[in-house]
Amino acid sequence: MFSFENLTMTTLVRVKDSLVYSWRLFVDVLLFFSLSVYYLTESLVLNFIPRRLRAKDVTSEVVLVTGAGGGIGRLIAQKFAKLGAVVVVWDINNSGKFLATKIILVLMLRISFL
Repeated sequence: MFSFENLTMTTLVRVKDSLVYSWRLFVDVLLFFSLSVYYLTESLVLNFIPRRLRAKDVTSEVVLVTGAGGGIGRLIAQKFAKLGAVVVVWDINNSGKFLATKIILVLMLRISFL
């Protein structure tokens, strides 16, 4: 005959750990399936939308790039300039700012700097 009085503390801890593990497993599986459905739906929707409608055309738009004196900021400034935007280069490093300006001007692109 089973009774709660016969249960030891270690048995109760094991039961609790088992329940916690089962709950976490349930939540993980539910999260996995939810995210799978979301990303599958997203990929199907994006598959039917033309690429030209997914991105904004930045031709002749003014783009301010902070930190354009070096690194990622310089690369972003170059990318926007290649896309036809008017790029405003902003950086506290004057030598890096002028170097980024020269690089973009060598590529025959429009740029202004502050």
